[in-house]
Amino acid sequence: MQAPHPDLLQRVRKADRKAQIELYRICFPVLEATVRRYHTNLDEQVSLVNNSFLKILNGIEQYKENNYFFSWIKRITTNEVIDHFRRSKHYRELFAMDQELPLYASPESEIDDSINDEFLKQLVENLPESTRVVFLLFAIDGYSHKEIGERLGISEQTSKWHTKMARKYLKSAYLNEINHATRIHEQ
Repeated sequence: MQAPHPDLLQRVRKADRKAQIELYRICFPVLEATVRRYHTNLDEQVSLVNNSFLKILNGIEQYKENNYFFSWIKRITTNEVIDHFRRSKHYRELFAMDQELPLYASPESEIDDSINDEFLKQLVENLPESTRVVFLLFAIDGYSHKEIGERLGISEQTSKWHTKMARKYLKSAYLNEINHATRIHEQ
């Protein structure tokens, strides 16, 4: 994916509506993919993509041409997702550490020798929302536990706990699936 041309960004800075629409078309796949990692609800995804794009338009003056554009918009989008969680009514409930992770069980599924992206995506989507958010921020987006704690208003230890629980769940679910596939293969 190619970054937008500097002339396009200059026209966006001058509030050219056609340039803004063109920039939206360029940004949309990146914004959508970033939001989809955190939210499964389509309405929330659309809202977050649009809110993120508005922040990009409003902050376009801060973008420095020598930076990687898509990294910049991903960071804005990730911050919008974090802010969305913090604004949610059940925010404190999401980050209570007494949640149990469900054990993954899918008797009809089969797995081959390699793990595919869809399988991993499904495992991550099965995580409780708060654990999924912390895990993705840490493992995918590269935030430190300290940064996650500051951004989400939780302790660094709580961030570590969620990451540990996510890893424990993912490992258990993976092993369950492998064991299940092995039993099917042996029959």
